[in-house]
Amino acid sequence: MRIDSTRADGRLRRLLLMVVFCVFLAPLSLSAQKINLSMKNVTVQEAITALNQSENYSIILNADEVDLAKRITVSAKNASINEVLDQVFAGQNVSYVIDGNRISVTRKQAESKTAPQAPRIIRGKVTDSNGEPLIGASLMVDGTTQGFLTDLDGKYELAGVTFPAKIIVSYIGYSDMEIEMTGKEKAPFNIILDDSQNILEDVIVIGYGTQKRANLSGAVGTVSGKDLNARPVVSAANALQGADPHRGAGLRG
Repeated sequence: MRIDSTRADGRLRRLLLMVVFCVFLAPLSLSAQKINLSMKNVTVQEAITALNQSENYSIILNADEVDLAKRITVSAKNASINEVLDQVFAGQNVSYVIDGNRISVTRKQAESKTAPQAPRIIRGKVTDSNGEPLIGASLMVDGTTQGFLTDLDGKYELAGVTFPAKIIVSYIGYSDMEIEMTGKEKAPFNIILDDSQNILEDVIVIGYGTQKRANLSGAVGTVSGKDLNARPVVSAANALQGADPHRGAGLRG
């Protein structure tokens, strides 16, 4: 009885091994089988239908990713399934995965042409149009919290910035300047703020302080030093008397 039981167990193991081997062999045999298919001036949809009917392949795809109405010609003799699919989907940006008698067709993912550049350092100087350094000018990387201030010589250093990047340069009294940087700029990369962008308003000196011209409600008169020197007077009050055309009466000493 023990011998018969041992023999039965051996036969069962061999049977299981054969089943497992057949399961793994089936997809290989399907993909390795030779196909004969000849079709002229047919649509991709018609070629897929013929492949399903003659070779029992099920093709799964998204109609939005494949041009099923495209006209093709298939000439396959003792060809593999990969060779047939290459002819059926020729000129279409698709890839396919073969799993037994099931074929999944998907659109290829677009490859990135430009890889992001590694962070690098950009150095330079911020000046006005006269070449004078602007101390404490702010350089901010747009969309981030990275910021830099120029030193006493107007110099700056951008470090750890991933390019391409937009740099916003700010300085008191000037309009902000936006600069597109690719990371390929030659060092030093100097920045000049145009004086025409200076937005400081005129400041008027009055007897008890200063006021912006726009904030004064009365008329403002201007007397130049040249005009004062030309007047034969002995005091400042006498020099100013009658010099301002906006005042009806002059100053009295």
